[in-house]
Amino acid sequence: MKLDKYVKDRTISWLEGMQVDGAFQGQPENEMDFQKLSDNDLGYYFIEWYFTEDDQTALENDETELLQERKRILKQK
Repeated sequence: MKLDKYVKDRTISWLEGMQVDGAFQGQPENEMDFQKLSDNDLGYYFIEWYFTEDDQTALENDETELLQERKRILKQK
C-alpha cells in the first residue's frame, strides 16, 4: 500500500510527539524510528492509533483528506 504523503507525515509527527512525551514507555514504540517504517506499518498506526475520530467529527474538524485516506485504506483490507 502506498500511503498519502500528507497522512504519512501527520502520522509520523503524531507518533514522534507521543514518543517524546513518554507515551510509549515500556512499549516497542518507545525505541522506534517512525521515519523508517513501511507505509503498511504507518497505515496501521494511522487507522488504529492516530485517526480514530468518527466521520462526522472529522468533517467538522475539516479533516477531509485524512477521512478520505482512511476510507481508501479500509477499502483495500
